[in-house]
Amino acid sequence: MRACKCPNCGANLKVTDDDREFMYCEYCGARIDLVDRRTIHTEHIVDDAKI
Repeated sequence: MRACKCPNCGANLKVTDDDREFMYCEYCGARIDLVDRRTIHTEHIVDDAKI
């Protein structure tokens, strides 16, 4: 197990599986690439007018 910090929100995260290539921040939802620690922030926008 190793620890890393989310570059998007700064939260301390614990990586339990060292073989993973990426994970999502449990606080802000940013995707963290564990190979080179890049982040890709994705947002899910719900349009209430279409529903």
